[in-house]
Amino acid sequence: MNNIQMTQKITDEIILNVINHAKEDSVLIDANLHMVKTIHEYAKMGIVVAAIEGDITFGIGGVGKIHKGLGIAWLILNKEFLKYPKKLLKFSRYVIQASILGLDLHRIQMDIDITYEENARFAKRLGFKFEGRMVQYGPNKQDYDRYVLLRNEM
Repeated sequence: MNNIQMTQKITDEIILNVINHAKEDSVLIDANLHMVKTIHEYAKMGIVVAAIEGDITFGIGGVGKIHKGLGIAWLILNKEFLKYPKKLLKFSRYVIQASILGLDLHRIQMDIDITYEENARFAKRLGFKFEGRMVQYGPNKQDYDRYVLLRNEM
């Protein structure tokens, strides 16, 4: 995992590669075709970046612009990427920085299913701060927490 390349050219194959090797997530389930379409829509809304080495997609993430100054961050990871926390953090910071500058954002928010405590810890390592709980926010009526990163607090 020494030659990871970053790309903004996102293909169906790249998306399916990471989804098929992602850690288990109640939202991903097996709706691959829906996720492919969703990620292509995200790419139209903002910035999407994939971390690739050879034929393995380690992660794909981005920030969609909701309106002037506001973006929403998302990330899907190959479970192998979790073994490399420093590289994962570097990739994620790259996506956040590219989004803030490229989309001229002053606020990025991230919604995290409360059952994934490690995701909340990771958001905090990226500089996000807890903003509040959203009750029955998820597709299965699960609660989510909203985390926020403000440009002037980076």
